[in-house]
Amino acid sequence: MKPSLARTLVLANEWLILGLVFLLPLFFLPWTLDVLEINKQTLLFVAVSIATLVFVGRVLIEREVVMVRGWQNALPLLFLLSVVLSGIFSIAGYASWMGGSAQEYQSVLTIAALTVLFYLLTHTIRKESLERRFFAALLFSAALVLLLALCNVLGASVFPWAFLQGSAFNTVGTANALGVFAVTMSVLGIALSLVSGREERDVFLAGSKGAVEKSLVVFITLATLFLLLALDFWALWVLVLVGCGLLFLFGLLRTSEFPQTNRFILPMILSVTAIFFLFLPRPYALPLPVEVTPTLSASWDIAKGTWQEHSLLLGSGPGTYVFDYTKHRPADVNQTVFWNTRFDRGHSYFLTMLSTLGVLGASLFILFLLGLFAGGLRVLMREREHAVWKIHFALVSSWTTLAVSAFLYSWNLTLQFLFYSLSALVVAQLLRGVRVKLGQSPRLGLLMSFIFVLFSVGVLTLFFVSVERQMAEAQFAGAIRLDRNRASIEEVVARLSKAVTLNRYNDAYVRNLSEAFLFEASDTLFNRPETTLSSEDTQKLTALTSASINAAKRATDLSPYNVLNWRLRADVYRELSSLVQGADRFAKLSYERAILLEPNNPLGLVGLARTHLASATVAGQLTQATDEAVRKEARQTQNAELASAEERLGEAIAIKSDYAPAHFYLARVYAEQGRLDEAFAKLDAIRKYHPLDVGVAFQLGQLSMRMERYDRAKTEFEAAIELQPDFLNARWFLASIYEIEGNLDGAILEIEKIEELQPGHPLVAARLKRLEEGKLRAALPEPLEEAMETTIELP
Repeated sequence: MKPSLARTLVLANEWLILGLVFLLPLFFLPWTLDVLEINKQTLLFVAVSIATLVFVGRVLIEREVVMVRGWQNALPLLFLLSVVLSGIFSIAGYASWMGGSAQEYQSVLTIAALTVLFYLLTHTIRKESLERRFFAALLFSAALVLLLALCNVLGASVFPWAFLQGSAFNTVGTANALGVFAVTMSVLGIALSLVSGREERDVFLAGSKGAVEKSLVVFITLATLFLLLALDFWALWVLVLVGCGLLFLFGLLRTSEFPQTNRFILPMILSVTAIFFLFLPRPYALPLPVEVTPTLSASWDIAKGTWQEHSLLLGSGPGTYVFDYTKHRPADVNQTVFWNTRFDRGHSYFLTMLSTLGVLGASLFILFLLGLFAGGLRVLMREREHAVWKIHFALVSSWTTLAVSAFLYSWNLTLQFLFYSLSALVVAQLLRGVRVKLGQSPRLGLLMSFIFVLFSVGVLTLFFVSVERQMAEAQFAGAIRLDRNRASIEEVVARLSKAVTLNRYNDAYVRNLSEAFLFEASDTLFNRPETTLSSEDTQKLTALTSASINAAKRATDLSPYNVLNWRLRADVYRELSSLVQGADRFAKLSYERAILLEPNNPLGLVGLARTHLASATVAGQLTQATDEAVRKEARQTQNAELASAEERLGEAIAIKSDYAPAHFYLARVYAEQGRLDEAFAKLDAIRKYHPLDVGVAFQLGQLSMRMERYDRAKTEFEAAIELQPDFLNARWFLASIYEIEGNLDGAILEIEKIEELQPGHPLVAARLKRLEEGKLRAALPEPLEEAMETTIELP
């Protein structure tokens, strides 16, 4: 009974691992916003957990375990410990431990799962038959990955979901990540085909299976070459030269192992092509997006800044590079179209690691690479057994190619999985296993039993967490898609609320929920026929504003180094400053925090300036008070707020001189200060460079009215209406211009159009009635004053 059960568990463990090797590069789920990384992480965790439980259960039944001894076997564990230490002191918390926003590949959970997978592979893939099945699963998976990617690129997508039918989608990640994966698999496949056909341990045996496997290698190599010619990414050509160079170099060490030199045709073709197109332009283009990453020097400066701010030894924490980038990014990025792009990884995987894991993690990663490369090289130099040498030839060549890519390009979860899998097989070949009887070592048996129970409880807990996390991600993706399809704000809020309930540690969910509450509050306040709020609307508005503020605060509590959370919190306070007493003060504090976290981005400075401008407007209303002391204090406050707004906008323009919103609000500051000519010149200049900006046209029209330049005001309001026909405020002010001109029919036409778009509004009805009675304002100040005082503010 026990041998039969043990055998079943052995087979289950083997097929779980082989299934994972085949599935992970291909795996995605369409119902999450990020269809790849979070789902691959879930698959990795579930499969590794089950395989580990099966493995430990089998050990307890057989009462023996194979112990793989050697210092290289400890390297993954040491690296994991450095990641755990970095996670403990991380600035991100949940994101470092679980991952999020495509940062799952660096999370503690992922590195832990990959480390366990490493040890499972070193203990499981130790037989010739399993090695062959492992390589076959990997090659079949790579062939399917490339086939699906090429189908998408060539417009023959097999995916039924529209959002996955774009040419850029593949199941590995970005197009360049697919290139790294394809190059590594091509080197592995070519190396395996080079060493097949002589020994009894050959990974490609004679017969139909061998023919199929060799056909896969040819397809993978040709598909890789086709893809690389279209991508024209220098790092990929360098990897080709590295991989093929290793094949030639190691081949020269043992020329006797390669009696059929014609098998080197494929690597020769790849090498010659790489040498030529490393310098020549690509021969053809495919509809693939260009990938942009921070430069090498920028990534290095960001790493040094992170060490100074946080920790030289441990970095800022796994998955926190986006925070490091926003804080330490170079100012000259503002002169590019990527000025507001927040890169979540550096120029390469290693440079990203320098920032997030610090010197300790990066050093142990280097030690990991050097230890395995030195061990593999030693075998290739000294090993006399043909079969062992040939396996090392294939593994070390492909593994080294992938390892070099860590210094040239940023990895993702699929590339990390491939790295740990190949590393495990290298170590399995380097080190010998020693069988230990648990009956002869009671302590070891007790330890294995304890590990089994502890691991079972941990896996069960994390399994339920993963299920809830997946459900939350599905709800969040549903909310985003509802919003894109212009569904009601109530539906969006309901989905976001479910996402937050299922996963209350994801700050992105809470941040979006806060913003949704704010939109719903705006909808309640402005989209109503009555001029006054009913008691029911007042209660609803109070609840929504409180919910929006609380959610914004929760987001900053969850991830205090995420500038998006602080900027959203500041925006919420600013928008609610007219409804919530003291909100403007909290808005300013939040913007100051956002500026501290991202000093080279003008958005925070402009937001703070807008808050000062709003405070100046409120103070300006008090300048009409009857009490002289109140008026005097209000004027002082107004002038101080306008001066602060002007100062902040000046700083924003110094950071990014062509940032139009900064110039736009500076013009408003000038107007509030009475510097109308400067304000007009500033808005007029913006208008020339942004002729399709409806907001600029409208503001220039308002300023022209204030300066009694009615012809220009009329032109700008008409332009605004042409750009946005349902722009009610522009029609309202244009009607006032028509009144000034004595054009009664024109004024009535505009107000009637407003009535159609906003039926039942009392201000609109009253004005339409007056105009239909033929009553025009005779004196200029009256219609101008009426227009200014009866602006219909809409969201």
